[in-house]
Amino acid sequence: MKRSDIAAIALIILSAAVVLWPLLRPGFIVTDDGDWMIIRLSAFFQSLREGQFPVRFLGRLNHSYGYPVANFLYPGFMYIGSLVHAAGIPFITTVKVIISLSIIGTATASYLWFRTQYLLLPSLVGAVSVLSSPYLIFDIYKRGSVGELLAVFSGTVMFALIDRRRYLFLPFVSALVITSHNSLALLFLGAAGIYTLVTGRYRAIPYVLTGVVMSAFFWFPALRERRFVAFDTVSVANPFSYFASGGNFILVGAVKL
Repeated sequence: MKRSDIAAIALIILSAAVVLWPLLRPGFIVTDDGDWMIIRLSAFFQSLREGQFPVRFLGRLNHSYGYPVANFLYPGFMYIGSLVHAAGIPFITTVKVIISLSIIGTATASYLWFRTQYLLLPSLVGAVSVLSSPYLIFDIYKRGSVGELLAVFSGTVMFALIDRRRYLFLPFVSALVITSHNSLALLFLGAAGIYTLVTGRYRAIPYVLTGVVMSAFFWFPALRERRFVAFDTVSVANPFSYFASGGNFILVGAVKL
């Protein structure tokens, strides 16, 4: 790697520190799901320490009746968090570490991906723009979705590896994408499939499929046993409510040619 690229990555990390600064304060920020992520991680670690592997059932939750959340919803950050916590790092700090490294990793991977197509300056601007994107900021400070942030990171790395033809690491990264977040995994894998066909990087496909097989410990039981839970019958949100309709179209400005 050239010195100019190393300097650009250092600048990206400094820019990420600005974005993550509120997260570095004592305690944990108030978000929609952040507290739940910490609780779920602590219960996951307890089940793992008790000998359950792969962890599928968090026995301490749901008033000690148990909760099969790890069987159906993205356990990736909890496996990583358990390793970090085993090193003596508190659960709150562990979640902060995963969020911070995911953000820094996303921007860095974006830069390396862009550099396969563009010069240094536009690649740097693009990577810094990723850091300031409303989606990531909203995910950190409003939703507190650790799984989504980890999925964005691993998904970005997957595209960078495909573009750089570093196929050997693709199985591990694609497996991480799948275990990081259910919904984003479908989006990223679908987009990656289209991307490999458009760019002619067909050699990436068997490596990505190997990652799908590696993550079968998670998605196969989830698909096979979802009939035992009420997840499919619960309406979480109406996706069509997020699109402009009716009188809202007046808010869309006209584009001048």
